[in-house]
Amino acid sequence: MATKAQILKLSERIEALADRQVFRGKRKVALIVVNGESDDAARERHYRTHPQDRGATEEILLVVVDPPAAKT
Repeated sequence: MATKAQILKLSERIEALADRQVFRGKRKVALIVVNGESDDAARERHYRTHPQDRGATEEILLVVVDPPAAKT
């Protein structure tokens, strides 16, 4: 399971890779974490807290899933 710090680091690496690509101008990728909500609700929450991502040309939806508990 990924920690918040790992997710943020992944987001930074994705942004760096996207900036290096030359695709019809500058690309901006928004990494949106979906945590027990609909995709649209996650988008609204993300763009409300990160307005600088509003001009994103692409989105990556990272769905957080709890692994099943081990049977003892």
